[in-house]
Amino acid sequence: MNEGVLFFIAMWLLFILASTQWLDGIWKDNHTRNRRLTIMMLLLMIMGQGLYLPITDTYHINMGVYIGGSLLLFYAFWARGANYRLQILCVMIFLGIFYAMSYKLFFIDPVLMIWSPLYLLPIFMTLFVALATSDIAYQWLMMGGGMLCGELLHQYLLQDYVPVVYAGDAYFRDMFIVAFSLVTAFHLVLRVSYRLYQLIRTRQPQGE
Repeated sequence: MNEGVLFFIAMWLLFILASTQWLDGIWKDNHTRNRRLTIMMLLLMIMGQGLYLPITDTYHINMGVYIGGSLLLFYAFWARGANYRLQILCVMIFLGIFYAMSYKLFFIDPVLMIWSPLYLLPIFMTLFVALATSDIAYQWLMMGGGMLCGELLHQYLLQDYVPVVYAGDAYFRDMFIVAFSLVTAFHLVLRVSYRLYQLIRTRQPQGE
């Protein structure tokens, strides 16, 4: 599969689900406003995925991911309770540094890259956010912010080795979708497992 195709398919799927109100369940209130905002940001991400904004002659950022995605994450971050903002921000910074430093280690010693970063980094980052919180909304927020920050730092460090860098390229966009899919799947597996455990316990005889 060509790089970027996974992101393209996922964005259109989310756009359809949001437009048909299938995603309203993830919002506690203001369904109409949140739905419209999400649809607008998804459209921006879809239309801007092939466009890059030159910050300098050697550093370019993807407009779809870093404008549409950042605005959506910022709104979600601000809408959450003020008591959790510091925790969310700290986890984002940690994930961003982990992302960038992992690529740095892979460059120095490629033998450490036992699997493709497309899957390896999202797996580790999923475990980190799962340890930070059990709330799936916070996990999405931490993962998204951490990956966006990490990609910016990674591409900045990469300028010493290549003439031009593109933060948020097609490979990163696919990894972005893989990370969100893993976080969601891991959360659902834990939730189902816990419910099965409770069901088994309630059906056990009282004397056991």
